[in-house]
Amino acid sequence: MGLFILYKDWEKKRNFEVSYLEWEIRRLMQSGEEEKAKKLIEEGLKKGGAFKPLLLSYALDGKEDSKKLLEIISSLKDDQIKSLYTEMLAFAYYKEGQKEKALGVLNSIGKDSFNYYSAQLLKAQVLLESNRKEEAKKVLESILKEAKGTYWSNLAQALLMEM
Repeated sequence: MGLFILYKDWEKKRNFEVSYLEWEIRRLMQSGEEEKAKKLIEEGLKKGGAFKPLLLSYALDGKEDSKKLLEIISSLKDDQIKSLYTEMLAFAYYKEGQKEKALGVLNSIGKDSFNYYSAQLLKAQVLLESNRKEEAKKVLESILKEAKGTYWSNLAQALLMEM
């Protein structure tokens, strides 16, 4: 029992230290001091803890984001948060020119995910840019039907009108 209490105290202290680092990183990023922020990100990642996914998010800079996002996803436990980062991973692949990989990742986001329709819109855009208009049209029409009267269906309608 004593070891458990000591471990909990140690974990609480470590999370407090990392939460302070997170605050400092955010402050540095907002003031444009990115080099100092990067050093603190590295320091925080070495300490680990519950803030690791957040610290990894700060490391996203448009360079090799897919690798960083894969590390974030592997450290997450909440399926809904994983789904959000999975969509971000698909977008990173898309930006890197890996459209088929992006589509594969987007197909892994199920209807039970809160960001399903957002991911479907991204899927339609990737399909359109890949000259797969009929597939994109089916995805957009599905959004119109399933998410009728929502923000997502309005976006799908706008994209369909541009086709």
